[in-house]
This record gives sequence, C-alpha cells and structure tokens, in this order.
Amino acid sequence: MNAPTTKPALSAPQRLRAVLAEPGLVVMPAVYDGLSAKLTANAGFKTAFLSGSCVAASRLGGPDLDLLSFAEMLNSWRWSAAPRPICWCWPMPTTAMATP
Repeated sequence: MNAPTTKPALSAPQRLRAVLAEPGLVVMPAVYDGLSAKLTANAGFKTAFLSGSCVAASRLGGPDLDLLSFAEMLNSWRWSAAPRPICWCWPMPTTAMATP
C-alpha cells in the first residue's frame, strides 16, 4: 500500500503570491488588531493588510500623524497575527508596510 503523499505547506509569502496571481481583483481589507484580523478571515477574505491609519485611530483615537513608533506597529502586527489558529499556519497572509 502506498502512503498518501501530502503537498508541502506554502510559506506566507508564497500564499500571498498565489492569491495575487489569481485572475481578477484581490480585495484586501485593512486590519489593526486581533479582532479585526479574525473578523476579516471569518468573512472569507483571502488576505489583509495592517493599516497604519487604523492602528493610529484605534490606539491614539486620532489621525495617523507619524506618532506611532516602529515597535508599536510591530506589536499591532503581532496582535493581528495572534488569533491565527495553529500558529503561523493560518491560510490568510497579512502584509504590512514600513517606511524608514
């Protein structure tokens, strides 16, 4: 009897590339914490991005005026990644943009 072969799991960048390579428009909602990331995934979106404007609004209660540090944005990204079931194997890749 042959053992069933399993396809190796794709990394998060590979999954994002696969989603972006699909024909048509890719809707990528903004997330800013664990709850918004979980709601986005449960709504059926394939990917999301961490929004600096949304993080500033949720943390500071105001507009994004470059008052958030890199560490605060990194913490927000970690919080948005935290609700993923089974660690980093969550099928929805999340992107973030950082400017120096």
